[in-house]
Amino acid sequence: MVNKPRLLLLDESLSALDYKLRKQMQNELKALQRKLGITFVFVTHDQEEALTMSIVSW
Repeated sequence: MVNKPRLLLLDESLSALDYKLRKQMQNELKALQRKLGITFVFVTHDQEEALTMSIVSW
């Protein structure tokens, strides 16, 4: 975050976490996205997580 990127690639970044920590990290990432205006490309095989993290999904 030091270089203030406009795009952050997240490939299965939360998949190894337990449910509680995954939910906490989802909230942290969404807050960071709102605060800094960063675009995320978020790759996951978990449909619930995709819907939780998405503003626009393709």
